[in-house]
Amino acid sequence: ADLPKAEELVPHLRRLDETRWYSNFGQMATEFEARIQSLLAATDPAPHHGIIHVTTMVTGHHALEIGLRMLGAGAAGKVLLPAVTFPSCPLAVQAAGAEGILADVDPVTWRLSPETAYAVAKKVKLSAVMPVAIYGVPVPVEAWDAFTADTGVPVIIDAAAAFGTQAVPARGLVVHSLHATKPLGVGEGGLLIGRRLEHIH
Repeated sequence: ADLPKAEELVPHLRRLDETRWYSNFGQMATEFEARIQSLLAATDPAPHHGIIHVTTMVTGHHALEIGLRMLGAGAAGKVLLPAVTFPSCPLAVQAAGAEGILADVDPVTWRLSPETAYAVAKKVKLSAVMPVAIYGVPVPVEAWDAFTADTGVPVIIDAAAAFGTQAVPARGLVVHSLHATKPLGVGEGGLLIGRRLEHIH
């Protein structure tokens, strides 16, 4: 019922035709990113951690892969993931050139815990950790920020289905999916979000 009617889309299609710019940094894409950034800034529970930066990607999977590369987690690194996840997570790790290590999740939250990550980091040199906001339940960021501060291991949160509820960490990245099945379903696409501009652009 909340999908736009065809006639509502026509002005946007005309704008595309006028600029002849259909993707990658076009006017409508940058406007969309700015609107998402404003929305996240307005609801940011920790604005003292810095400005939230947003960039769009072709899919959530690609946002995970690019995010891992931006964090330096590719090139034969090892990335810790929860065993309860979606195939895009380990596939993005593989596409980034890293090796995925699956860990058990907490039996109550069904999430990868920082305690498990600390234990693994004592035994394995990790290049990143990828907690998952399973079924759209947000990942608490404070403990993961502390993990990165203590270990130097970056964190990228797969919050594919947690748009509107997942906070942005001070140190890591967040990825949302824009697939039609997600809370902000525009058909397809992904958002790569973080507070450090060099991780986003």
